[in-house]
This record gives sequence, structure tokens and C-alpha cells, in this order.
Amino acid sequence: MLLRVMLIVALGFAVLFLLWLGYALFLRPRKGGRVLWQPAPAPQTEPLPAPGFRRPGAPAKICPVCGAELGAGELVKSTTFPTLNGSDSIMHIRGCAYCLTGIRDRLCPVCHAVLKTDEVLMARMFNRADKNHVHVLGCSRCRG
Repeated sequence: MLLRVMLIVALGFAVLFLLWLGYALFLRPRKGGRVLWQPAPAPQTEPLPAPGFRRPGAPAKICPVCGAELGAGELVKSTTFPTLNGSDSIMHIRGCAYCLTGIRDRLCPVCHAVLKTDEVLMARMFNRADKNHVHVLGCSRCRG
């Protein structure tokens, strides 16, 4: 009988210990007032700014595929292939965030055809001391 009472008391302490451990690990608020079992807040993603948004006084950068004015930090996706002479390179231009996501139409500036997502503009990039110069030759359709 005494053994049975001691076993029940020991099980009671084990249950209390497990309840305390569960509270300490999962239910007690952490830093920031969030408890462990609650999902983390979604990260704040900034939407793409409207085409043409840029800092005042900054020079305008234009996407050669869709013609959108690019803001600060916005880049055109491209790949450069060096040539043997080293003074110029061949470049494949894919576009900016606006035309690659479908917000704006992708147009070839030479043949004025609407480009598909797998088509690129072909250009020649001249390496100069102060700044590189890019001359668009056409799209993968009109350049073949």
C-alpha cells in the first residue's frame, strides 16, 4: 500500500515537471512578445515601385527592352560574352524587373516585335576608360 502511494506521488511530480517544461519551452512569451508556437510574422516585402521612380536629381536609366525608367538600385539582367580583341563584347540583354515579370511588354527596338520570355536582345558593348557603351543590334529573331 505504501509503495502504491509513493508511486502515485512520483507520477504526480513527473506530470507536474512535464507540464512546467512544456510551458517553459512552448507557451512562455519570448523576446518581442511572441510565443514559440505562434508563426513568425511574414517579412515585409516592398512592392516594385512604379516605372520611372527614382531619386530626385539622379540620372535616368532606361531599360532597352521595355523603355521603363529604372530607379535607384534597379538593374537590367544581361550576360556578357568577351571577344578575342578585348575592346568590345557581345551582350545578351534579358530586361528589367518590369518587363521580365510581365508588367510591361518586351519590345525589340530594331524590328519592333513583341519578345517572348526566352528571347533576348543582342548588343555590342564597347569598353571605354570612363564608361561602357552599349549598342543594341536586334533581338534573337531579327538577328537570327
